[in-house]
Amino acid sequence: QGVDIVVEVYPEDLFVQIDVDKMARVFSNLISNAFKYGFGNVIRLRAYTSADEASVFLETRNNGEILEESEYKSIFERSYRTEKSRTSEIPGSGLGLSIVKNIVGLHGGIVFATVEENETVFRIKLNNREVGDD
Repeated sequence: QGVDIVVEVYPEDLFVQIDVDKMARVFSNLISNAFKYGFGNVIRLRAYTSADEASVFLETRNNGEILEESEYKSIFERSYRTEKSRTSEIPGSGLGLSIVKNIVGLHGGIVFATVEENETVFRIKLNNREVGDD
């Protein structure tokens, strides 16, 4: 579709403990949304740690449909579709972001949406635990 997916990981040897299959579903849903609602030619996937390395952040960014501020929390509700998507030709059930929220929650994390530099950003925050820490 002429869209480049750019992956940025800092530091390059970043480690986070996750259920790979479940998080693959998360990113599949987020990337699918970026394709559906994006109109640019780049989707950015970013992973980085907080300054104190206590948290890991995973992001998808695209310069697609900019969300209304009132929709930031609602989009993660089951079967919610934005006003623009309800009137568009884009198919969907509104379950994708609800699934994302549930899977991230199972990992003890949070997910939220924001707009930065004219990009829609879905940011996941996870605790950064070393293997063996419980």
